[in-house]
Parts: sequence; C-alpha cells; structure tokens
Amino acid sequence: MKQNLFDIIISGGIWWPLEKLSSPGCGIALASGTSFKVRTGGPASKTFVGGHVETGGWQLNEGRHAGRYPTANALVRTVHDGTSLNAWLYMVILHDGVWRDADDVRRMPDTQINSMQISRLNWCVREIRKRPEARSISDDLILVAAANMAASMDHEAAA
Repeated sequence: MKQNLFDIIISGGIWWPLEKLSSPGCGIALASGTSFKVRTGGPASKTFVGGHVETGGWQLNEGRHAGRYPTANALVRTVHDGTSLNAWLYMVILHDGVWRDADDVRRMPDTQINSMQISRLNWCVREIRKRPEARSISDDLILVAAANMAASMDHEAAA
C-alpha cells in the first residue's frame, strides 16, 4: 500500500525526494520519530551515529555533529566533514523493526508514494513560494503548508 505523503508531512515527518529523475526507486516519506543511522566510514561501514526524524528534519543525536539538519544530504555531508556524498548510500533507516539501507527502502513497494501526490505537493510548494510573505518562511514550514493545501484539495475533490 502506498503511503500518504500529505499525512506524513503534516504530522511532522519528512519527504526525501530523489534529486535525479534517473535514479532508481523513488523518494521516501518518513514519519516523525523514525530512527536512522549515518555511516561514519564508507558505504559499507559498520560504524554509525544515530538520530531520528523530528518535525520535518533530521535530528542527529550522537557524535560531534549532533544537531538538526534540513536534508539527508546536509547531514551526511556534515558527518563526513564537508565531502559531498550520495546520502542514499550512507543512511540506514529503521523500517518495520529492521535496519535497512535507505537505498533499499526507497525501492520497496510499501514505501512508494503516489506520483499524483508528489505532483500536487510540488505544485502547491510553487504556488506558496509565489506569495511575498513566503520569503521569510523556512522550507520545512512551506512544505507543511503545501501538504495541508494539497490535502484540502483532495478532500474537496472527494466531496
């Protein structure tokens, strides 16, 4: 069953989209409280620092870089001292009680997001960003506002 992207974002989860459309799998939505680990060595490393998804961001709880990060890429880049790396290969997510590589999670049928929801969310983000008052609003709050806007459009269409 596909996840409801809007519900996850509205409840404090995150949307981790693909940055390249040619990448395999899809982006994933992770609920608030989802645990994750970041490999501190290479892509096959067994040493990690851990954290959890919290209010639309990545909260790293361990290590010298503990703190809040807006994206998985920013988190992985910081843990690896500024080196730009493919975050999908360095993140491990607790999914259904099992630690799984993020790269594997994004390919699983139960983590798939409806493409219409992704399109609607992106449209709503663009519409909100057109407003002058949006210049002073953080990206994670714009995403929550867009998810609320998109969800209300779904409810209106269903009525």
